[in-house]
Amino acid sequence: MPSPAEFKRRHGREAEDKGLELVLICTQSLYKSRKTLTENCFDHTVRVCKRILRRTNDSEQVRMVIGMNAQHWKDINNTFALAIPVLEIQSLASDDPQTGAPTSSSALMALNHDILMKDLDRLNDILLIARNVLATTVEIQNLAGESLLDQQILKLIDLCVRVTARGYDGDAGSRTEQQWGEVIGSCKCLNQTKRPQRTVH
Repeated sequence: MPSPAEFKRRHGREAEDKGLELVLICTQSLYKSRKTLTENCFDHTVRVCKRILRRTNDSEQVRMVIGMNAQHWKDINNTFALAIPVLEIQSLASDDPQTGAPTSSSALMALNHDILMKDLDRLNDILLIARNVLATTVEIQNLAGESLLDQQILKLIDLCVRVTARGYDGDAGSRTEQQWGEVIGSCKCLNQTKRPQRTVH
């Protein structure tokens, strides 16, 4: 892997700036079609996202570069616009079409446990990156506001509240209850992350 200076010389951009663009493109593709990414590509994208998250924790320069790119805010907004309906389908069961009776969301979350845990972890990382970057300047906060990202965050809050409000409706002590509990815990974590930090400048 080239050094940050070498990457910028070759590509004319900071590595984290380009990396986030690719992470968001891949993530959007994933929610358009689950067959888009191979498992190796998925895992690589997750690693890149976590590396960018660490860099936004440590470097104000990285936060500025990412935050001043208006396209990133549009792409983050689009990513959540695609992800939220998918998360809802995977975690909130519809009523039985024949009887109108409610069906088990606990069983649905357990069925989709593995993919939900990956989705929630990835989205949490993207939100943490956004939150770190938003804490940099008012100008960056204004760019984020222009993307209407706050509207997607409100939808995410609503979804997390509805998911976590559903009580467990299966057999106590079962594998299903454990998987349901893990999904609920990840939703609560995501719901806490979505609260942006205030600017320090």
